[in-house]
Amino acid sequence: CVQTISLREQDICVRFSGDAQDEALLLQQLIDSDVLVNGFTREKGSLESVFMQLTEHEEELSAFRGNIRKRGFVDEVKSMLSELLQYGVTPEMLKKRSMEMGTESVLYAKLQDITVIYEAFLEKIHEKYMTTEEVPDRLCDVIEQSAVIRNVTVYLDDFTGFTPIQYRLVTRILQLVPKVVMTLNVDAAANPYQVSSVEHLFYLPKDTIFQLERICRENLISRDKDILLQESQNG
Repeated sequence: CVQTISLREQDICVRFSGDAQDEALLLQQLIDSDVLVNGFTREKGSLESVFMQLTEHEEELSAFRGNIRKRGFVDEVKSMLSELLQYGVTPEMLKKRSMEMGTESVLYAKLQDITVIYEAFLEKIHEKYMTTEEVPDRLCDVIEQSAVIRNVTVYLDDFTGFTPIQYRLVTRILQLVPKVVMTLNVDAAANPYQVSSVEHLFYLPKDTIFQLERICRENLISRDKDILLQESQNG
């Protein structure tokens, strides 16, 4: 339950007691209240200390032993863990990939170390902290409980693509919301529906179109004909 609500500069600080499910419900209630949520963290200062506690596992490391206490290394680890969370990569996936490298490979040792750090990080934050990267995944579990989600139009603008975790949330939105409107910046003359190589200028928005069509097809979601805005010949 919520105990106190206070303001800290541009942040709303909510002190409450509860588990991870309660935390997700609180976030959903904030969104239902028309609060603009740009980011969500819990006990940000304490979350920072989690990274410093990872030095406890230094003896389990091989390739990165001796680097874990360096500030620059900690920053790199934070960035790496953020990517792993956004793309839904699990420690089990890392273990499987490392075994494919062969035990004599340098990459094997590095992947093993990353797995140790990742597992330690997840254990430290389990049911106590929630990172910003986890917000879309948590929302997926509670969004259908929203009192307004089935009576709104959702506009997605200025996106070039989504991570796998974000696509999961987009899927839930498409399943629940009566109408979703999305804009993508792509050259209509370059056939937006033909997937290009990753080097192509409009690869990301074209891949987004492909992924959205796949989601609609797999979930039997109907969609209207696309509107292609051509540049006026008169400028």
